[in-house]
Amino acid sequence: MKRRPSALLLAILVAAGLPAAASAQQPAPADRAVLAESGIVFPERLGNFVRAQVSSLEAGRIAAHYILPAGGPGSTTVDLFVVRVGEPLAEEFAMTERMIRTIYTDLVVIRDLPAPAAAPGAVGRLWQGNLDGAPVLTGLILSHRNGWRIKLRATGPAGQGADSWADVDGLIRAFDWALPHL
Repeated sequence: MKRRPSALLLAILVAAGLPAAASAQQPAPADRAVLAESGIVFPERLGNFVRAQVSSLEAGRIAAHYILPAGGPGSTTVDLFVVRVGEPLAEEFAMTERMIRTIYTDLVVIRDLPAPAAAPGAVGRLWQGNLDGAPVLTGLILSHRNGWRIKLRATGPAGQGADSWADVDGLIRAFDWALPHL
């Protein structure tokens, strides 16, 4: 098993949008400027998930962290990020995939995820790999809309293979990808 410095792993997890339970840095309250400018609304519930927190890890970027109510440590989590578009969609997706490959070992693509109906240009992928020796599923959906990037990152135990992704699929369907306010 590879050993990684904990500060480096924490930086990668934060950059990738994964929850970092032992974070020494507490997220700042949600960036009100991004909330106001983007008009983004993170509902309290999305599918079977409940919103645990909305915060900004850096200026100009807002994130919502969702958990399964009955889930404990190691259960599936979902993070939604909204920030101004910085790179073309394909370039950003490739960059995020490279970052994901640095976090997980034995990573294999299970399937490309279909674009949500309200975000036909979105790209997504589902992988299975290992994190600290435990099998996990991790997925990404990336969409650009009116100059804003919407990134969904989800990670959970691989338990039942791709079938355990059903709760995340429900959240993806419940999220308002159309973002009519943008």
